[in-house]
Amino acid sequence: MAAFRELYITSFLVLVSQISGQWWSGNATIKHCGSSDLTIAFNFSLSGENFYSRSWGLNSSTNIIAEANSTGILTVQPPYISRLTLSGMNGITLSRVNSSDSGRYLFHIITDTSYKLMTATTTVIINEIPNISCIPITQNYINSITCKIPNVCPGRDSLQPRWNDGSISWLKCPITITKYSCCAVGDPVTNCYNGSLCIETECKDGSDPGSIRLSPNRTSHELTESSSLTVNCSADCFPDCKYTWTGPSGNIVSSSGLLFFMSIGRNQSGQYTCTASDSDIPIKRATSTISVTVFYGPDDRKVSLSPSNTSYQLTELSRLDVKCSATCVPQCDYQWSGPLVSQNNNMGLLSISQIQRNQNGTFICTVTNPKIPGKSATANFYVIVYYGPDTNGLTLSPSNTSYQLTESSSFTVQCTATCEPQCNYQWIGPGTSQNDNHGLLSVSEISRNQSGIFTCTVTNPKNPGKSVIANISVIVYYALDVLVSYSGSMNSTVLLTCIASGEPSQYRFQEWIHKIGATEIRTLTGENTATTSTLTLPNISIEDMGTYVCTVDISITGQNGQIEQTGQTDIFVHGTIFKENTNTMFIGMINKSATIEIPFYSSPSSTTVHFYKGANTVEVTNTSDTLIYLSSSRNIFTFYGKEVLLMGQSAVLHFRMVKLTDYGEYTADLLNNIGSTSRRIVFSSGKPDTPANFHITDIQEKQVTLQWLYGYHKGFDQTFVVQISMDNITWTNASIINAGKEEGWFSATITGLKSNTLYYFRLYSFNVNGESDLADVKFATRTCKESAYLLDIGASIGIGFGGLFLGVIGTIFVIIIIRKRITIYFCSREADISTDMQTYANTGVSPSPAPSHYEELQQDHMEKTMYDRI
Repeated sequence: MAAFRELYITSFLVLVSQISGQWWSGNATIKHCGSSDLTIAFNFSLSGENFYSRSWGLNSSTNIIAEANSTGILTVQPPYISRLTLSGMNGITLSRVNSSDSGRYLFHIITDTSYKLMTATTTVIINEIPNISCIPITQNYINSITCKIPNVCPGRDSLQPRWNDGSISWLKCPITITKYSCCAVGDPVTNCYNGSLCIETECKDGSDPGSIRLSPNRTSHELTESSSLTVNCSADCFPDCKYTWTGPSGNIVSSSGLLFFMSIGRNQSGQYTCTASDSDIPIKRATSTISVTVFYGPDDRKVSLSPSNTSYQLTELSRLDVKCSATCVPQCDYQWSGPLVSQNNNMGLLSISQIQRNQNGTFICTVTNPKIPGKSATANFYVIVYYGPDTNGLTLSPSNTSYQLTESSSFTVQCTATCEPQCNYQWIGPGTSQNDNHGLLSVSEISRNQSGIFTCTVTNPKNPGKSVIANISVIVYYALDVLVSYSGSMNSTVLLTCIASGEPSQYRFQEWIHKIGATEIRTLTGENTATTSTLTLPNISIEDMGTYVCTVDISITGQNGQIEQTGQTDIFVHGTIFKENTNTMFIGMINKSATIEIPFYSSPSSTTVHFYKGANTVEVTNTSDTLIYLSSSRNIFTFYGKEVLLMGQSAVLHFRMVKLTDYGEYTADLLNNIGSTSRRIVFSSGKPDTPANFHITDIQEKQVTLQWLYGYHKGFDQTFVVQISMDNITWTNASIINAGKEEGWFSATITGLKSNTLYYFRLYSFNVNGESDLADVKFATRTCKESAYLLDIGASIGIGFGGLFLGVIGTIFVIIIIRKRITIYFCSREADISTDMQTYANTGVSPSPAPSHYEELQQDHMEKTMYDRI
């Protein structure tokens, strides 16, 4: 009976770098019979590139058994020199293979253009028929045994037993024989009893595995965590050997001769034992032990600090101890780095006996594994060192320690020290206690009672027990004091009292000065005694408000360099509203926005304003067309004849779009908590529009009738004035018509004209806001017929005719065109009639004396011809 050993290795195909081409390696696992030749083919085709190098390895990429360069020269490593040849471009052939040739074969190529690496693998299993002896049993031993030869070798799937009678028969596996009479130990096969079963070999003394063979042949393995490990255990047994691998805890980790870790873990370090035993006689066994050490650590984010603080706040010169630890095999290496620190030790301890102020910053513990270069992990913490103020580190700027100051002057002193965190400063002195983080003592107006010692105390908020101080001495000089007080109220008598005190006590009081802001309103004389001056203000009003200055001098110059010292007080008067009666006329245009603004001063401030329109006092309210409000504004007011700019108020009536009905008179009522006052104003569009279409409608012998269309009166009564002139220089009012607010056409008849005389006419209107422009240019002439001819031509042709004189017997005919007036030339004779010129009163215009009246002459018969010719 014979048996096969089989070595099964899990196979896989790995493509490391993808390039243009295709791998083909046949089956993932190749099974082959021992003692024969084996060809392992790795087929690959390239597109556009060639081989740069090729190599073949067994079980590891570092265990290279053969290499070939781009020219095909093959280099073979022992012990394969006589057994390995190149097969094609990518394959190799091994002769006389045995179980030691089982394993994972790797094929590497590098291309000649891109220099990319590609790797392929396949697993080979070699099955052998070992030398198997007879089963060691005694005579008449009854047992059953099963043939265990796998059907893996072509032509060897059956046994060829030889019986004691020399006959040979073929038996298929499996076969069970129930009774044996095997030859005794040491006997030749021919002496065996009938029915015994033996193979055609010599008999051995039982089935002993003998010594175990390991591949790779070493008993100690050191590797990095997550790497792979392959160890093959083999021995000789009859029939087949049974293999087990046991781990560090005694548990079975493999039931074959192969110990394989794809990715070994840190907890898999320890002793591993391979046991080979006979399948039928377990007591026959052999063992071999290997030691596996897995290197690992340090792990990321697994470095711990003790204490576990991530930040420290320490006082200068205090102690700092921090222990850094991590897990490594072998033991970790530790390095500390930080401000002024660089420590290497295997204990991970950072120890600083007296930390310094310049050691603020980050301290880093870096952990490495001496067996795993490039692998490290870190942990860090931040240190803030609190220090200061130093005993000799406080400075003053200016560096003076004594000051002589004039009262009301200002001075500053900067106290400075160095601390972490920022120093706290406190200044304490007469009338002063200042705490801030800047150390600045600032006195804007020092007083006489602030003479004394000022002390700057500097502390550290993180080290309360430590402080330093600095002192300065201040002397304040002052001269004469002047004190002013008053009593009284609105509409009553107010007394202002000026009291002086100083040395020597001989005072000269000057006149009081009344000011508002920087404007001097008036000077006033008080009643003086040796030490006081009293000013009396009877019936006080708003105009009396302001500042009253009392000036006193002594014969000795004060520290301010002046012999005159002043005192002052402010009087605030509360009363009814004070306003200026200046602008009472406000102008606005139709369909435009307009604003009526009435400035006033009120103490207390005004809170209400009312506007009323016309004599009926109809109140104007806030609508979509009007807006009423109070605003603050700076305005000029007159106090005792002096203009003063004050912050006052304005009452505002705003028209968003002026309508004709908005024009007229308004009354504004202004109110505060004390009383009210009123203001009357006029809102108009201004002077009236110019009368339109001014022309002559009728000419008689001694009179002429003029007609025009009114110009808009802007909401106020208007008056029309017709003027006449004989020389275009001196003008006389010929007609005045009080039209009021009437609209439409108007006319005036001018009588008492003189014959044979040239007249000029013009027209304008006026209202309370002013005069309009003169009326448009017109001209006309008077013929001598009974019926007058009227000629009305525009100004554009008038300039072309300077004047035309036609000599006709008994008749004179003249046309004159002048801008903005009507010219009439009458051929008539003077009549002895009295004037009937109207007299106009209360028009605001002073008419000139009325002209004489004239009667018309008879018209010459040639005038019509001349008129037509023109």
